[in-house]
Amino acid sequence: MNSKNTVERLRSKLCTGTNVLRTVSSLIEDCNHVLFQIFDQKVANKVIEKSAQKCPLEKQFEDHLKIIYSRKDIIASNRALRDQQIQLAKEAALNLALQQEREMIRREQLRKKNRRQEISDKIATEKNRIIIEQKLKLCQDIYSSETIDMVDLSLLLAFFKRHAAK
Repeated sequence: MNSKNTVERLRSKLCTGTNVLRTVSSLIEDCNHVLFQIFDQKVANKVIEKSAQKCPLEKQFEDHLKIIYSRKDIIASNRALRDQQIQLAKEAALNLALQQEREMIRREQLRKKNRRQEISDKIATEKNRIIIEQKLKLCQDIYSSETIDMVDLSLLLAFFKRHAAK
């Protein structure tokens, strides 16, 4: 009975070992498939051939996984870098748009300010024209009156000199 149990245990271990070998072989095939997806076919074949020449199946599996994970890290870091560059480009475009909007608002405010200044200059010019016309009319009235004397003329001359100085 002892020998029968030993044979059964050996048979069980052999079946387990065969199953493990099949599982490892299946995993290596899966890894090879992933390698073909990550790399082009020539590179993947070289990796698989080198790995098969120097290692048992378990070691091949580990090597393949290391390559796959390192490649995934590279791809992930490239994606992160690309996403970061896209984000920076979006921010730069937004900043440029905001700067252009501010410049447009500044120009509009400057245009309004200049327009207001032009209007107030026109109003001041019109007021000055009206004042000058009134003074001219007053001078004509004074000149046309018969009671003009030297005091009135000197006041009128001083008034015009003062107004001309403004």
